[in-house]
Amino acid sequence: MDSESLWQSISGELGVTLNGPNFSAWIRPCTIKSINPIDDTRLLIEILTPSAYHVRTIEERFYINIKEASEKITHKKSINYSISIFNQQQDC
Repeated sequence: MDSESLWQSISGELGVTLNGPNFSAWIRPCTIKSINPIDDTRLLIEILTPSAYHVRTIEERFYINIKEASEKITHKKSINYSISIFNQQQDC
């Protein structure tokens, strides 16, 4: 599964479980930069966000939601994340 398809699937799951304002403010602006297998059961997913405040909020409030949705979609037992800021001028 490519980055865009995975993020669309994760977003779809989160759109059902999170309230509309939280989803629109925190999840919709994000994207996946890369997906790297660690081994047969684990992935490292790099999520890009528009700001440092987004990074902190995602880590504190939505990390577990994203992790659970990712594990459900990918059928991997463990998903690890790297969350960073994308360059606003970069085409994401």
